[in-house]
Amino acid sequence: MSATLRHSRYLGDIVFQRTPMGDLILNSPTARVRSEWRRMLELLDGRRTVDAVANAFRAGDALRLTSELFNVGWIETMAGSQEAISASDSMGARAPLTVAQFEAAQHAAADATRELLGTTARSLVKEIKACRDSAMLRAAVDSVGDRLSRVLGKDALTIFVDSVRSAARTA
Repeated sequence: MSATLRHSRYLGDIVFQRTPMGDLILNSPTARVRSEWRRMLELLDGRRTVDAVANAFRAGDALRLTSELFNVGWIETMAGSQEAISASDSMGARAPLTVAQFEAAQHAAADATRELLGTTARSLVKEIKACRDSAMLRAAVDSVGDRLSRVLGKDALTIFVDSVRSAARTA
């Protein structure tokens, strides 16, 4: 498995591009391809993550489609790896958060940010509360994580991430 896939926290964080075969299939007027595969091929352009294109599909379909296209060799990671993704399980990819999990994680992230950073956390807490989906929340959590690493060190970052994950798991 490629280093990109092995070290990713979540399949949705990975940027994919079409392989030459994927480009050929997409640009062939006679190719018979499922419409959802064709749409995913059009969107995975080497610049956007799976999460960035997920809104064009039903909940959970973006991860499934990405795995299917990867397995048939029509897309690859930007690193160029063509190793198989076994239904996202081997990478630890997880399904999108439920509404309850999202709200619990958002609340825990805001509370932990306030507690660890005090009054300097106002803008970060505002960013967390403005999140409307899992991808936005992950980006906000990463921003807080960067700040915690710089200001308080890795132990504070670990405490923060563990509290947010724990809240999402128990929701």
